[in-house]
Amino acid sequence: MEAQGYPKGSCVTETPEGLKPACQVTLKYEGGLWFRLIEAIHLSRPEDYLSIYQSGCNHTCLKCHSWYFTQKATGTWMSTERIAKIVADYAEKITVKEPKWRATMWHATDLCRHCGMCVLTGERHPLCPNVLKPDQVVLSPQGWGPARNIVAFTGGDIACRAEFYAQAAEKIKKECSDVWVLLETNGYGLTPKNLEILASGGVDSFWLDIKAYDEEVYRKLCGTTNKWILEAPKLIVDMGFT
Repeated sequence: MEAQGYPKGSCVTETPEGLKPACQVTLKYEGGLWFRLIEAIHLSRPEDYLSIYQSGCNHTCLKCHSWYFTQKATGTWMSTERIAKIVADYAEKITVKEPKWRATMWHATDLCRHCGMCVLTGERHPLCPNVLKPDQVVLSPQGWGPARNIVAFTGGDIACRAEFYAQAAEKIKKECSDVWVLLETNGYGLTPKNLEILASGGVDSFWLDIKAYDEEVYRKLCGTTNKWILEAPKLIVDMGFT
């Protein structure tokens, strides 16, 4: 970010050696590959897609529900190639194929209520959308629901290092071209240059989590500014992302 003329985020991360920037302790580049500290990967609910939970973040949000791995360097080092292989394995279990315009968390809400009744009892709940067949509803560590053709990078966010996400998306697309790549992000790293890098790698969509509109409130909540974050929605739409 600083190389592009933007201030550094609030990215201090706990390590055994003390506090260090997230991009220095949860991201590395070796032998032409990016590696990232990953806390977990599983089919998440209610999003109904494969979620990759990352360690380290460029925000220190006061109410972060994932603080135990976003503000601490923890997890397993995974290369973009290994991540792509995991996504390819998941692709074999997909039960719902979405078009790109539905490559969001929100569009999961009209498919399933995640009760599992159709599988467990053979009957549908009165509030069931009645969209899926029972064999499209599968069990994950977080409950029942479909498995959509989407993979999301979530948890910690260092989109300011767009090269990692671009390489990961490129390798995922090479393994399974019909899987959409979604980036759940606070938007801090979504500069015009970084968006171009993300587009070049094949990132398809964003879940933009804007914490607050007032800059003073934002700084108190997250430790940094939101000045260009508020410009991100227009850039995302103009560049053809979902």
